[in-house]
Amino acid sequence: MFHHCVCAGNSQCVEALLSHGQDPDYEVSHLGSPLYMSCLHRHPACSKILLHRGASVNVGRGGDSPLHAAVRQDSVDQVSVLLDYGADVNIRDSNNQRPVELAPPGGKTQQLLLTFEVSPRSLCQLCRLQIRNLIGRSRLTLLPLLPLPSLLTQYLEHT
Repeated sequence: MFHHCVCAGNSQCVEALLSHGQDPDYEVSHLGSPLYMSCLHRHPACSKILLHRGASVNVGRGGDSPLHAAVRQDSVDQVSVLLDYGADVNIRDSNNQRPVELAPPGGKTQQLLLTFEVSPRSLCQLCRLQIRNLIGRSRLTLLPLLPLPSLLTQYLEHT
């Protein structure tokens, strides 16, 4: 059911299921992770929800990562979101190809990946990713309850 909601791009259903304890990384062997399916079917809203709720950005299906799926679909929005959440641009698929090697030549997706490869992530982004990893997926929903300034909470929530 969860994968069906993701494939259909029903972000409200995805949000509701996650709110009731659905694992954002629940993997079905022949389908892959929900994030992978979201990228495969070009649903950036679902991808954002899954990543916001702590889905593993590099877990896909077999040797394919969500970034590989988004690049194959030539979805610049998806690729951008995945990179914001720490997707590995050097990860190789089952054919030993990196995402940039799968991008349509001269397209926006290829340009985005090439630009990203030569410019390192900002310290701000690296810190956010590290803090979110340390907090852990199960506790990300508790961020608004911490006695932190709202600006810092928004930064950590990546909103």
